[in-house]
Amino acid sequence: MITLSQKTAPNPLQKDAWVKWSGFPCRKAEAFRYVSLKKLQEQEFTEQPITFHYDAPPGIIVLPLEEANKTYGPLLNKRALLLAQKEKDPFFFLNQALGTQGLFIYVPPNVRIEAPLHITQKIHSAQSMHHPRIEIFIGKGAELTTTFAIEGDTSVFWNNMALYVTVEEGGIYKHYDQAMGHAEAWDFLSFQAELKRNANLKFFSFGRGAQVQRRDLAISLDGEHAEADLKGMSLLDEKREGHVHIRIDHVAPNTRSNQFFKHVLSDRSCSSFEGKIFVEQEAQQTEAYQLNNNLILSGKAAAFSKPNLEIFADDVKASHGATVSKPNLDELFYLRSRGLSKDAARDHLVRGFCRELLQDVNLPDLYDKFSGEIYAYLSR
Repeated sequence: MITLSQKTAPNPLQKDAWVKWSGFPCRKAEAFRYVSLKKLQEQEFTEQPITFHYDAPPGIIVLPLEEANKTYGPLLNKRALLLAQKEKDPFFFLNQALGTQGLFIYVPPNVRIEAPLHITQKIHSAQSMHHPRIEIFIGKGAELTTTFAIEGDTSVFWNNMALYVTVEEGGIYKHYDQAMGHAEAWDFLSFQAELKRNANLKFFSFGRGAQVQRRDLAISLDGEHAEADLKGMSLLDEKREGHVHIRIDHVAPNTRSNQFFKHVLSDRSCSSFEGKIFVEQEAQQTEAYQLNNNLILSGKAAAFSKPNLEIFADDVKASHGATVSKPNLDELFYLRSRGLSKDAARDHLVRGFCRELLQDVNLPDLYDKFSGEIYAYLSR
């Protein structure tokens, strides 16, 4: 089992987070109904130092979190207090309690960085446990794109990452999550964002699954005309799992959100999607859309979907939906009548299923990388 001892925390926030960490959630918890954590609890992990590789472009500040705390400690502590009041994910509190390493990123007002900031976390030790935290502040009228990936010599690790971003008025932030899948890993991400007036967020996740791969997204649209676009795709095989849990809070009027996630499942893989759109009474003229599509390639794979809305405003445009289906038999018949084999016809439909989302990847290198993963998935 995992031994988590309460150590002497350097600040009260970590001690408070440790108290709020209520242990591993069981399947009775709604957000973890389809997430199997039994094997994770049976493992023994050792905390290891975290290594990040990145090349910061000029014009922004990128610091190790330990160094940033010396200068920006009050700012970071204030944010942590606000997040703790809203957050319900137990792994958020575990990260707050044990995580001391990470990155601080600040983009000053009106600084627009065109080239993406690529961040790679290196993992070298088997049975290692990591709780990295990335704190991002996008100034008024500023713009930044980040990509994140994990690389390592071992596939057996537990990474419990937290990424927090504040986008000030008129700012733009784009994030590409490369969850390329280490078959024996536990890969968790807690992503929280608050958007001020006219702020814009784009999030795209490409996942290959793991023992458990989970993305927990909490977005607050605090300013009028703020927009959030969340999209993702998972290609799951063997016994891999991929789970997405989302809450979007429309606090201000005239805000817009869109969620669109797809899963392709084969063998004995498993996925789940739970998304909630919460529209407060003051958030009139909100637009909120949510869709989850699942394509099942095996009789033993399982996909679970629970999109839902809670609306307390009167003037709202909103929709939500989900599909779980196998490849269309009529389409397969048509392709085979044109000379394609059974497998080639199926692969053609899968690529078409993925292409709808892949076209939103605006970085050519990542587009090619994700396209290659789709072909590799179908060629296995």
